Amino acid sequence: MVRRGELTDEAWERIAPLLPENGRRGKQWRDHRAVVDGILWKLRTVAHWRDLPERYGPWQTCYDRFVRWRRGIPHTIPERRDQRERRKGRPGRPRSLDAATYAERNVVERGVNKLKQWRGIATRYDKRALNYQAAVILAALMIWSTP
Repeated sequence: MVRRGELTDEAWERIAPLLPENGRRGKQWRDHRAVVDGILWKLRTVAHWRDLPERYGPWQTCYDRFVRWRRGIPHTIPERRDQRERRKGRPGRPRSLDAATYAERNVVERGVNKLKQWRGIATRYDKRALNYQAAVILAALMIWSTP
């Protein structure tokens, strides 16, 4: 049973191929899904890593994987195909904005408001800029992956 705030099966199917394979020799990594759910729990609650519930595995595993993965996460949010196609002929910032384009800014505002629902993002809880950036990217990925 999926608990509130954890990855649904649909979201996991979209995210699983993006995660790296077992990156070291010897002992196999703990299940990616449990670790990702643990990282998401930490970002939602802004609790200390040591307070991570046992169902997600050892807190050190979740923290170490978070730190290791943040180095390999691309710093872009995937775009929809129609947005890429529409922009092909017009790279860069448009010279002038018409009223219809200006009215579409609510898409960005809604996206920022969705990010603010993640308490760790809204309060800028992380001390290190890289950790905060990785948290924003993970939260954006979760927003993107939910239907």
